[in-house]
Amino acid sequence: MLETNNSRTVLLDEPRSSFAGPLRRTDLSWLEVFFRELPEPLADVNPLVVLAWRESAHLEYIVESEVLYLFGDTDFGRVLWTPPLAKAEPSRCHIRRGLELLRENKGGSGAGIILNLWKDDPLWSQLACDPAFAIACNSTEYHYDTSAVAALAGQGLRKKRADARFFLNKYKPIVMPFEPKLVPECLALLDEWLIQKRGRCNMTALGKAEREYQVCKTALQDHLPLLGIVCAVGPRLVAFSLGVAHRSAEFNCIFEKTDLDLRGSSAFAFSALAKSLLGRFARINAGEDWGLPSLALAKRLWRPVLTRPTFRLAER
Repeated sequence: MLETNNSRTVLLDEPRSSFAGPLRRTDLSWLEVFFRELPEPLADVNPLVVLAWRESAHLEYIVESEVLYLFGDTDFGRVLWTPPLAKAEPSRCHIRRGLELLRENKGGSGAGIILNLWKDDPLWSQLACDPAFAIACNSTEYHYDTSAVAALAGQGLRKKRADARFFLNKYKPIVMPFEPKLVPECLALLDEWLIQKRGRCNMTALGKAEREYQVCKTALQDHLPLLGIVCAVGPRLVAFSLGVAHRSAEFNCIFEKTDLDLRGSSAFAFSALAKSLLGRFARINAGEDWGLPSLALAKRLWRPVLTRPTFRLAER
């Protein structure tokens, strides 16, 4: 049910202030409507991913004339988290309106920025040639053939195959489907993973790890509808690889955490995830590299079949 208020249209179950508070776990059902018809969206342009980020990035939203505007905190300051998402055909006026709302949201300072723009976005061709905006590459996301990751065959995955075999032979892991009852054990492993990261990362990588920790913790504590696998060695959970269906033939692997002291745990877990997806998803989207060379290298070592740039738009 909709109500018109000062030329704005808001959903009645949303706060009626100019900007809502943080997104709620219960917002998933109506949020999905705005993402459903997007052409080839990025991994982060997904309603479940957005909800996972809601606390870490202090996400707020407004729905106006059946267009969703999302606002969040990043290294660039307060930004539009995605391009405006319209139930019907989007237009450039939605971009300008979003930037106007962003200025109001952050107190009118600085040029507006929109993150998570991609070349298949319906407005890409118009925005790319608009002199009012500058578009820059933000990072790269990585897509893998599910059967290749499951089999770990071929020369290109020789090191991953050896690591996974070492882990299997040494630790005799048990692989199980992820279930909500395993959340406490996943949270315990997540805490251990962050402690291990703090002893191994430089400041840039540590900042990324701490944000990733918070996003994963929110998703688990909110009991978002995640799919995937967990690995146990004896009574202890030592790895999980979790995500969500992103498109009909693609799985969005959002979170993978392992005991970093166990050699081969990551290679084994990602391959085990792929095995669990065979026959359902032809590809796995492992998300972006955050512009970090070390993460980009780690993702390339899995031999992606497709890489896609992600972009940010800024007002000139």
